[in-house]
Amino acid sequence: MFQRRRLAHGMTRCLWKHYAKRVAMSALVVCSLWVVIQESVTNQKFMKPGVKYVTLASTKCWGVGNQMFGLAAMIGVNKANNYTWQYCLPCPFGIRYIFQLDEIVCCENRNLDEPSIFAEDHFAEYKPSYHNLWRHSDLSLGGFFQSWKYFHSAISDIKKYLKFQDHIIARARKTLTNKIEDKFQCYGCSANITLIALHVRRGDYLDKDSQGIGYKVATLDYIQHAIDHMLTVVKPVQHALMVSSDEIDWCTEHLGHRKDVIFLSPKSDPSHKAIHPIEIGQDLAMLTMCNHSIITVGTFGWWAAYLTGGRTIYYKDSPAYLSYLWNRTNHQDYYPPTWIGMT
Repeated sequence: MFQRRRLAHGMTRCLWKHYAKRVAMSALVVCSLWVVIQESVTNQKFMKPGVKYVTLASTKCWGVGNQMFGLAAMIGVNKANNYTWQYCLPCPFGIRYIFQLDEIVCCENRNLDEPSIFAEDHFAEYKPSYHNLWRHSDLSLGGFFQSWKYFHSAISDIKKYLKFQDHIIARARKTLTNKIEDKFQCYGCSANITLIALHVRRGDYLDKDSQGIGYKVATLDYIQHAIDHMLTVVKPVQHALMVSSDEIDWCTEHLGHRKDVIFLSPKSDPSHKAIHPIEIGQDLAMLTMCNHSIITVGTFGWWAAYLTGGRTIYYKDSPAYLSYLWNRTNHQDYYPPTWIGMT
């Protein structure tokens, strides 16, 4: 009898747990649906009726650099078509933490009214037909649009939207000044020192799958040659190499012996998951405060150099020759003509 009671009690507990789990799952589904509905209502509330919008078709797994390319492409395409559309972006969208984008409303493709689609053919290859798009509907851009040619004529508009959040720029300026003054043991001397940004991307580019399709990391020889060339051309009276990287430990090991190096990144983050967008934004802001740039691979370094101006040296041996990515990349479309490619 006692065993029967224990068995019955155990079955009751099991059934109750199963019931509670189903209730919890149902509540989660209802909650998720409510979030989607609420988001849709919110988006429609802020999207103006009768106004045409342009947005990005997909931004899944995009990092900061890819998001900046997407936004810049929207701006460049819009200018090329006489500013037909207003901008809307997915929410959340990582670079909203970094730049002042509050005036751009939230939206997804589902919020647009039968949008026309302009899709790129390859990853980093310019498609000239973007000048003549259908202007009588919403527009969705499909792809990465990693070419300066889409938006270089709209650089003033780009800088208007890619304006750092006030707290990020203030913190970046203070951090940069402190690092320079600590390095050179001086006060108020940062304006007299030529700053050369050095961005080193490694991390996920070392993954087997990434290398299988053609991703390459820059060699230490390239970095050293690029530094030597930059110093020869610029001939600074006094300079500092401002180093940012997703593997700052690697940089410290191989560049830490140099007396002209200042490390910006607080820690390594090869998976690009541990550092908050605000910290990434601070790194990017400090890089753009430099005078010249040396970049390796990746869109983050590309944008740091593009916003900085000055001279730029890039690693021209990526993607790997005849790889999947190499066959879908046009270096002339990806790198501005004034940038110098080295190996």
